[in-house]
Amino acid sequence: MDKIKNIVQNTDKKDQEKQFTTQPVENQSQGVDPKFAAHQANPGPAMPQDFSNIKEEGTKEERRAKAASLNQK
Repeated sequence: MDKIKNIVQNTDKKDQEKQFTTQPVENQSQGVDPKFAAHQANPGPAMPQDFSNIKEEGTKEERRAKAASLNQK
């Protein structure tokens, strides 16, 4: 064991294994826990406020025929 300690102590720093540490995240200014911030970043799809102006194209049969033609390979 002493032989190993002597070898490690006598090696250059560039030959030794590098050690890394993680730094804590201190940004809680918006009241969001940084661990869960990624889950709250995207509020979801954009939804229009008023659906009354949205009109369907064609009749029900035309839409089904168009869907059938698009789904065929």
